[in-house]
Amino acid sequence: IFFLGVLNKYKDLGTDIPGVIVSIYIFLLIFQYIFKKNLEGLHNICTFLFLLGYFAIIIKITNSLIFLFLIFIIFKLKKFKINYLSFIIVSLLPVPWMFQNYIISGCLIWPISITCFSNTDLAINESYLIESFAKGDISTTIDVSNFYWIKVWFVNHFNKLIEIYLVYILVLLIPIIFIFRKKEDRKEISLYFSKENIFGLNYLNILLIILICNLVWFFYAPAYRFGIFYNLSLIIILFIPFLIILIKRKYNFIIKYSKYLLVFIFIYFLIENFNKIEWYDKRYDVWPPIKNNELLKRNNH
Repeated sequence: IFFLGVLNKYKDLGTDIPGVIVSIYIFLLIFQYIFKKNLEGLHNICTFLFLLGYFAIIIKITNSLIFLFLIFIIFKLKKFKINYLSFIIVSLLPVPWMFQNYIISGCLIWPISITCFSNTDLAINESYLIESFAKGDISTTIDVSNFYWIKVWFVNHFNKLIEIYLVYILVLLIPIIFIFRKKEDRKEISLYFSKENIFGLNYLNILLIILICNLVWFFYAPAYRFGIFYNLSLIIILFIPFLIILIKRKYNFIIKYSKYLLVFIFIYFLIENFNKIEWYDKRYDVWPPIKNNELLKRNNH
């Protein structure tokens, strides 16, 4: 629903969304195994998860906080014997990528200055430009060393986040309203946070990790495209206890609601992208706007 309804434009599938998809897949796998109390199954795919984690970082370094989840599962699997050789082999995956970065920029990870052997000043300046722009200053002249940027961010970014996430949150919220009809339903929610329940401490630990990820995102690079995975994970985990109770009590309702919602969202997806094609068609004199492998000039529409 999120990908069809929110990330529904072809142009969004650049370097941001593939890493988001990989990160969400890692998150859902960890969630599934932990809350089914199947740590042995999680142990069996642990190397695979780290492989995906490295892949997500290679796609976009803003996905690097996914390793907080992976470190968490290492602590969960401490009673199992870890195959360190496989971890070493998997850890070699970023080496060619780092070598390519070094050849191009003089840094193992551009633009992180501490990884630079040369062009350090350029890397520091690039980091500032990215951070300044992410914090809402289009002209990239804001002082990011204090908290005055928060006001600028609210003016330039907050409305966009509300526009993007509000409808998605409402879609999740509508069926959950049914839970609060009875007092015993509200009491059942609290049981999902007890240590005796499968959600217990594991749920709170994962929630804490997600909150940390969102705080790091907000105080370092709070642009929407850098925080899609972290924002989405927070929304998902906050709604999960409510949705599980709802599925248990009103399963048929949830099935019908989901089917109608998917049909509606898919229709919206088609309309949105057909309109985009029409918009491009009006923007250029011919369609497709390419001649001799070059993009044609726009018309005056």
